[in-house]
Amino acid sequence: MFSGVAPARYAVSAFHDENGDGLLQRTLGLWPSEGVGSSAAVGARNASFADAAFDYSGGVREVLGSIRYPRFSWSR
Repeated sequence: MFSGVAPARYAVSAFHDENGDGLLQRTLGLWPSEGVGSSAAVGARNASFADAAFDYSGGVREVLGSIRYPRFSWSR
């Protein structure tokens, strides 16, 4: 929940910080090794802001998103 958010067009991006260090861990500096997601349509890959955007006019707004986890894991 957020307060003081101005009405506008937004997109939400999130990641699951599995080790609590506040950083998105990446494999080979490119692929996330922790779960990442957005308010984009479920199953969308490489979604743009336009794909994930929603209009917010104030009050309470529920946004559906999904978090994807890597298919493969490499040692960290």
